[in-house]
Amino acid sequence: MNGLHSLLLQKGLHDTSSPAQAVDLVDQFGFVCTDISFPNVTETKDITTTDWKDQDGEDVYIPERHCVKAFDLEVKVACTCIVGKSTSMLETLQRWFCEGLPQSGDGLTLWLPLYVRGFKRCYFKGSSDVEYTFMDESEVLECTLKFRVCDPTYLVELKKESATIYRLM
Repeated sequence: MNGLHSLLLQKGLHDTSSPAQAVDLVDQFGFVCTDISFPNVTETKDITTTDWKDQDGEDVYIPERHCVKAFDLEVKVACTCIVGKSTSMLETLQRWFCEGLPQSGDGLTLWLPLYVRGFKRCYFKGSSDVEYTFMDESEVLECTLKFRVCDPTYLVELKKESATIYRLM
């Protein structure tokens, strides 16, 4: 991925009585996406097989519909600010991910505008690889945010005001 991009986030997508407004990572927290690692999002779950020693081949149960595995999504982000402020900016972002999740169990919805793709039922796993670069009176913080996509079978169209969900499988 070339360039700097945003990530839209929303908590509690299915709470129709008072759905949360989508939050832009750049506007709300001052972080831009610098890289997104997309795993194979269509990897199917292993199917049940038995390999009998006294028979050729294997017995296999082939279901009518193949189920897709959940996967991890890593998003590299960066922010530039005055020296000494980036750590508190990262802590604010991490706190937002961990606090105030709805009781519905919906978790987060992530929307990647560059790819015109989003995922629902995600949760924040943490951040890692924090690196600081100092330049004159400013600093750049770079780190990787890790998410788990629990339900990869949906395509989400997310705007700051609303979201539309399409079942893929």
